[in-house]
Amino acid sequence: MNHSASAVPTGGGEEDWQRSSFCSASTCIEVLVSTEWDTVKVRDSKHKDGSVLKFDLAEWRAFVAGVRNSEFDV
Repeated sequence: MNHSASAVPTGGGEEDWQRSSFCSASTCIEVLVSTEWDTVKVRDSKHKDGSVLKFDLAEWRAFVAGVRNSEFDV
């Protein structure tokens, strides 16, 4: 299976949360880019009203690069 991800997803409104292409029935995250504040937000799709992690664009790009380079033990 081919999974692809942009270093910075596009969008910005509540309806623009993007679901990970790695989702399963029990685990999934969603990502939202707020162009107004230059931030990327990440949440658990099962708990949409729960906690949200916020990253600035440089932090998000570094994280995505680390994932692509297999820098994390998952």
